[in-house]
Amino acid sequence: MLHLLDGCGNQWYRLRTSDPHHRVVSSFEEGVIRAVNHGGDSDSTGLIAGHLLGAQYGAAAIPARWFDRLELRQVIVQIAEDVERIPREYCGYDGEFDQQIELAYPGS
Repeated sequence: MLHLLDGCGNQWYRLRTSDPHHRVVSSFEEGVIRAVNHGGDSDSTGLIAGHLLGAQYGAAAIPARWFDRLELRQVIVQIAEDVERIPREYCGYDGEFDQQIELAYPGS
């Protein structure tokens, strides 16, 4: 659960693990909206909240309407699928899939 901590003029969040029954938000949407509307460094807070709540609720909890106007949607979806799939299936075997990954994501 995300709780706001104030210190030195900065706002930080921590994951509350001591009481698993204490719920701060009831959905992915509620949590992300609360995170980005708190003020301060809201884009970073929203990013962190999205990661933590996504891990808790899963991708299916993201409201479909949020995807409607998303720029480069297919590119983002492909990268997300690759991030989940590549380490599990392909990396480290020096096979044809490793070459495909290098072509899709060339090093800098």
